[in-house]
Amino acid sequence: MPSATSTEPLFINNSGTVTGYYVDSARVPHGFIRSASGDITTFDPAGSLATFATSINSGGTVGGYFGDTSTDHGFLRAPDGTFTVFDPPGSLNTLVSSNINASGGLAGEYLSTNGRQGFFRTAVGEYTTLNFGISAYSRDLYPQTDGGNNVGTLVGWFDLSNDVNVEGFVRSSSGPFHIIVVPGAALTFPISINASGTIIGYTQTEPGVPYVGFVRSPSGS
Repeated sequence: MPSATSTEPLFINNSGTVTGYYVDSARVPHGFIRSASGDITTFDPAGSLATFATSINSGGTVGGYFGDTSTDHGFLRAPDGTFTVFDPPGSLNTLVSSNINASGGLAGEYLSTNGRQGFFRTAVGEYTTLNFGISAYSRDLYPQTDGGNNVGTLVGWFDLSNDVNVEGFVRSSSGPFHIIVVPGAALTFPISINASGTIIGYTQTEPGVPYVGFVRSPSGS
């Protein structure tokens, strides 16, 4: 990228198209798309002061978030370059933390007057708030979705005590939550799920020790 001082690719889809962001000489982040043939397109939603593209699906739609003069918002960028800017109802600040799936659904977290909560947004703009019914003031929920998971299943984690006790979850498209805790772990971070339901992530036995990866089969083992 011209004038880039650093570049961070974050996702590659099945056709070899890459998206992410780069920082220019003025230290401003911008989004980019690099095709499999090497063509690069840079972009920013209108009003953006900092753009972070986090993923691209098989159809070429990019998901991410950006900051303007007041707060952060989520965005979708269609293959033709048009943007959809969004915030969950009641959001004071929106971050997109997940990969966009093939249907255009993605997840993230937002700050409201009730604290920080997770959300899932469908391609048509319908929202599901993820809060486990626990206090969002003291417990955060970080949903993740994998680009290969197209049935609306989410994985992520929630913070019970300021990164001292973190548990994972898997939530099916029909709504039920199942808690995921790796045996012996104080902190469990599921980060991705594929179409067959296999989950990967990382874990710690206690804060400060090295992370260890894990794979969880669809049966839970």
